[in-house]
Amino acid sequence: MSQDVLKGAGGVVETEFLSGRPASCVFRLVGSNGTELQASDTATVDPVNTTITVAATPAQVGAEQTVTVADATGIAADGRRYVLDGEDVTVKSVAGLVVTLWAPLMWNHAIGAAFQGVRVTATVDAVTCDEEFWDARGIFTPASGNHQTEAINCATDIIPLQLIGVQDIRDVNPNPQMSIAREMNLPRSIRVARDEAILMIGVHQRAAKHIGAAAFRRLAAFVWWTQRRPEYGENWGPELDKVEGRMAQYLALVLGQSPQASGDGTIPGPGGSIPANFNLSAWGA
Repeated sequence: MSQDVLKGAGGVVETEFLSGRPASCVFRLVGSNGTELQASDTATVDPVNTTITVAATPAQVGAEQTVTVADATGIAADGRRYVLDGEDVTVKSVAGLVVTLWAPLMWNHAIGAAFQGVRVTATVDAVTCDEEFWDARGIFTPASGNHQTEAINCATDIIPLQLIGVQDIRDVNPNPQMSIAREMNLPRSIRVARDEAILMIGVHQRAAKHIGAAAFRRLAAFVWWTQRRPEYGENWGPELDKVEGRMAQYLALVLGQSPQASGDGTIPGPGGSIPANFNLSAWGA
């Protein structure tokens, strides 16, 4: 998913190395035409690098999964991933040295197994962002192993990573806790819904200006509910069909009001129509 930085200010971008925590990492930014926008610079590796002190086995059905670590400093319950001896996990809460995970482990892990942060962040500086750019490549190169590339845009108006919250979900259905699986990482699911909503809009539909974060927030809340279909089962099918229908209608409104992008810039103001090649029926099916 594309990450946004602000024209004239820059911002922080990120990636996650599921192969394990890099010892170090550098970052460079390359434009869509191959021009280097920002030379290689040191990226920041998540400092969490500890071990578990009690053997961990998959939790029984209905029980919370916990692991005990030697040092819990820096471990965050914000949806980011960690890797426990090759198995990626997400953290629900931290109490002392006891870390509660969102979902049961898949495998057994022995005392001494590494528990590591795998998120790497980098700063795109204000000088690099003196002009807007789209679809640049942020290249994260670890000390060993393969690099990872993230798509990065520089825009006058950006859509925040923390776009929606639980209240936005309740605005679509006031009681989501009735059916949320306890193993689901709620903070991460909110981020996933945000990313899919932006993909549905498309970078070149929102271009450098858009109709406001609130409009995208509502769309992302609809997306969050449609993503629950696999866990809700057939009984929820009719209700989710209605949500998807409402989402399709709302998406049409958003696209109809968003500025349209020309080949070398943005045409300000409402776009006025849905792009001819946009398959609206596919989203409402």
